[in-house]
Amino acid sequence: AALAVEHGVDGLFVSNHGGRAENSRRATITSLPDVVAGVAGRIPIICDGGFRRGTDVFKAIALGATAAGIGRPYIWGLGAFGQE
Repeated sequence: AALAVEHGVDGLFVSNHGGRAENSRRATITSLPDVVAGVAGRIPIICDGGFRRGTDVFKAIALGATAAGIGRPYIWGLGAFGQE
């Protein structure tokens, strides 16, 4: 993360995009504190992956993410009940 900032990155996504399907990979939320430390508040961090409920979003924000992405819960809602 620090190297990315040094090379002019404007923001970072912390995401494993399905990496947890294979049990030996780190969860996104586990990686987040290391990325936050490397960025040191210089750029925004969006955390994505594994969020199932609102408390997961609060945890990511508490750990230093600027925002959190929630793809699956949104898709589940559309799949279950359709668009209003």
